[in-house]
Amino acid sequence: MIKKLISVIFLVAVCASFGSCRLVKKSGKPYMNKKSNAADGISYWTEENETDHFIAIKREEETLLVPVNEEKYGYYKTDGLCKVKPGEIYTITYDAQHVTGGIDGRNNIYFLAVYKCENCSYDELFENGCYTGFLYPLSGSLKGGSFLAFEGEDGGYDVYGESFGKRHYEERREVRFPLEFSDVESPIEMQFNVYCNSDVTDDFIIDTVMQRKLDEQDSFVFIDANHPGDYNDGTDYDSIEKAAFPGYDFNSIHRIHTDKISDEDYREFITGEDLSSKTAEELGLDKEIYDEIMSYWTPGYDAILQGGKFYDNYYATYDKDLKIYAFSHKWDVNTKYSTCVVIFVRSGFNEIFPQD
Repeated sequence: MIKKLISVIFLVAVCASFGSCRLVKKSGKPYMNKKSNAADGISYWTEENETDHFIAIKREEETLLVPVNEEKYGYYKTDGLCKVKPGEIYTITYDAQHVTGGIDGRNNIYFLAVYKCENCSYDELFENGCYTGFLYPLSGSLKGGSFLAFEGEDGGYDVYGESFGKRHYEERREVRFPLEFSDVESPIEMQFNVYCNSDVTDDFIIDTVMQRKLDEQDSFVFIDANHPGDYNDGTDYDSIEKAAFPGYDFNSIHRIHTDKISDEDYREFITGEDLSSKTAEELGLDKEIYDEIMSYWTPGYDAILQGGKFYDNYYATYDKDLKIYAFSHKWDVNTKYSTCVVIFVRSGFNEIFPQD
């Protein structure tokens, strides 16, 4: 009896010290993995023993979890397996069931098991990146300043950023103003969309962005420069894109077929003047890469050569200094990618917002 008591005390001590004896909570629902062959069929697949950071949000009357991971998106339902509070962030080890497809294009995700659920720190929240695609329209893909934002329970917006933690802003605002370029006759409208409070003026926002002082203030968060509207009639466009590119970004970003540039940190700026007067050897470029760049190049535009992983869908984004980058999303684990793109930027844009 004494030995059993000592064993129990030792087990409790070990659990308290290492936190390794927590009970796994399971829903009892089956684990389903089945891919539909029908066009409008439903597919089932599971995640098992995954660990991710999540933001808990309130959507209608339900509390849901949003994964903060560049390769995951969707709203995870806890299925009662862990207690979470809207507005808080968590690290959870779990199994989850995905149910996708169907005529209505469903994407249901719910926990099957929870092994561990604990509060997360903001220093860790974005360590796996975050998805900034179509599912979260209140997301920022500004390079080096990604965030996720959701409507607050009491109005306004709760913004979770990789560089600043959590902030709350009263409104989302469009700030528009004309911008003159030396190579075009008429000014081009620029627009910055921001989360801010009502006491922040447009002039302050314009001056802060134009002077590239975003790091020196916390009164607003720069989102993008998108004009929402109808893509077909040209009312849906990005005003930075309109000023910087000869067309929409998919006309100005081209994948380069090479295995000689793969570093995701690689970014090289080449002026239009150099492209018009220098050889591949003089520019220090591989001949095949140079030939591809020149096959797309138009006089009056500079080029940015960027390394990384670029799938079939790629878009333009910017950093806090208005330098333009390309980014891409992986839709399928088997999707092939290129490791380099070239981005063409109007030389007049580079005069105002240096890209080198």
